Amino acid sequence: MAVPQAELARLESLPRPEEVPPARHRVDAAQANLERAEDAYRRLERLVRTQAVAEGELIDALQAKQFAAAELERAQAELDLLLAGSWEPDLAVVRANIAQIEAQIAQIETELERSLVRAPVDGVVLQVNIRPGEFVAAPPNKDLIVLGDMRQPHVRVDIDEADIPRFQTGANARGVIRGDANQSVRLTFVRVEPYVIPKRALTGANTERIDTRVLPVIYAVEESSARLFVGQQLDVFIEADRDHENGNGPFVDRRSAGSLQ
Repeated sequence: MAVPQAELARLESLPRPEEVPPARHRVDAAQANLERAEDAYRRLERLVRTQAVAEGELIDALQAKQFAAAELERAQAELDLLLAGSWEPDLAVVRANIAQIEAQIAQIETELERSLVRAPVDGVVLQVNIRPGEFVAAPPNKDLIVLGDMRQPHVRVDIDEADIPRFQTGANARGVIRGDANQSVRLTFVRVEPYVIPKRALTGANTERIDTRVLPVIYAVEESSARLFVGQQLDVFIEADRDHENGNGPFVDRRSAGSLQ
């Protein structure tokens, strides 16, 4: 891009101020030469009438005058060409070359943009399963990069099919961190996913069966000093009585497994 841009700037800046005075001087010199040739021709013309000089000298003087006139026209034409600046078709050619290069640059930038992978949303990189230099395929059961929005953690609570009749929409709940029963977090009801699915996260308890089905319920984690990680499992206790709106009512005895999201 730099070469055609410099060429365009050079053509648009023509004529150079330093080139104009010499061209004007050449015109003045040609004008003076023509006047001298015309004066010599007039003097010889008078002498020819008195037969003081031969007629051949007059013909030589005429040719010298014509040559001086042609030199003046050439010098004036060169000055006019210099003052006219660059020829517009030459400028059009350079501008077209610049436009072509700009299109090529835009194409390269587009190809570079297509080679970059950007997250669709702002978040935190939770897991990276690909490394530089590694072949990227399309594995069916493997996420190359896992992102998460950590501004508001949520817990997906799986309520056993046998406990669904005891669950009330909007009931408050609390989660107990596994491994530290003294730490609990307050949970706020968000929504119910009204589709009972087979249970996938089994705790290993004797009462659980492979064919157990659960109702997914989403709770939001209120602000807490507890250290939580995405994917961590909590023991969730849900209020069974909606009459206790202060959050201190009795909780169901059977716990539900929840995973942090």
